[in-house]
Amino acid sequence: MQKKFLALLLSFVFVMGFAIDADAQSRKKKTKKRPSEIEEEKSQRSGSERSKREEEEEGLFTFSKDKLAYDILGDFRISNAAGQTAIKFGLKPAVSYKLLDRLHFGVAPKIEYYFINVPNSEDYNLFDLGLELFSRVMVFDMFYIQGGYDFNNYTFGEPNLGDRTWYNSAVIGGGYMSGFGRWRYGAQALFLLNERRRDYSNFPLEFWFGFTYNL
Repeated sequence: MQKKFLALLLSFVFVMGFAIDADAQSRKKKTKKRPSEIEEEKSQRSGSERSKREEEEEGLFTFSKDKLAYDILGDFRISNAAGQTAIKFGLKPAVSYKLLDRLHFGVAPKIEYYFINVPNSEDYNLFDLGLELFSRVMVFDMFYIQGGYDFNNYTFGEPNLGDRTWYNSAVIGGGYMSGFGRWRYGAQALFLLNERRRDYSNFPLEFWFGFTYNL
């Protein structure tokens, strides 16, 4: 009895094993592809990858409003030199374009107003104008490094009040913008690499505070 049972069990296992093997072979045959099909898939995949690369390359040279970033920055400072007190108000709006996600190029016009208090003499006002061309690299989501070159038309103080001159300079520094979403707030500091610019401003750094949009 036991021998018959064992024989039946072995027969059952053999049949099941054969059936499973046959099913696997059948599936393998179904999934096995001809060389022409494999080449076609490779061609499609290669074409898809090329299309993706082309789209990315085209994206670098295609203008999009979504890649524009805006700054609204201001400056307020009080300084004292040669017995004169100067109160400064500055405004520097900027617009930059994201050539890459973390690489921006932009332009920033500037206007600065000075009120100069001269002891025992008449006070006077100065208006300075400038234009800054810059590039910006986003290091983190909230911090960036910035370098550029600015052109500045300055007004002489006394005794040549009214005369104007150009002081141009390379600048380098960075900024920190806090917050989430498209609107952020923070500050920017730029070091003046031209000594004449530093002498005119009586300070080696420009500080700007304000807001950015779509940084």
